[in-house]
Amino acid sequence: MKLLLLLILIFTINFIFVKSQQTLTLNGVIRDQTPSRNPDFQFNVVSQKGAVKTDLGADGTPVYCCGDSAYNSIHNSTTFYSWFHDVSGINIPIQKSIILTQSPNDPNIYIYQNYTYFPIDGEGFDNKAKFLNEQVYLDGKGVAHNFHF
Repeated sequence: MKLLLLLILIFTINFIFVKSQQTLTLNGVIRDQTPSRNPDFQFNVVSQKGAVKTDLGADGTPVYCCGDSAYNSIHNSTTFYSWFHDVSGINIPIQKSIILTQSPNDPNIYIYQNYTYFPIDGEGFDNKAKFLNEQVYLDGKGVAHNFHF
């Protein structure tokens, strides 16, 4: 009886490990921003420590540290709020997914690698059919991209 239980346990464990997913899909929201509507973008871009409070807000998103005072490239709590919340006329929420691939070296690690990650090129404020007057931003090679997300 013990041998039978041991064999069932071994078979079950092997089945679980064999059936692990080779890909993992993450679904999320990208909030497209533009400097003409949110001055935090394309302005004095610097690395900032201490720009958010230690605890997340009641809705589970970061909270700006400094109320209505500017802190480096963040102008105030209102401009920062639109980074993590849908704000009509200020940002455009776009649903996106990325697919992670299981690491060949460790089945507990999933990888996403993309050196040209511009997931909303031509979308949001970068959609020139809807937003003719929005500035076009170019990379170092002169290729237009939507950098503001």
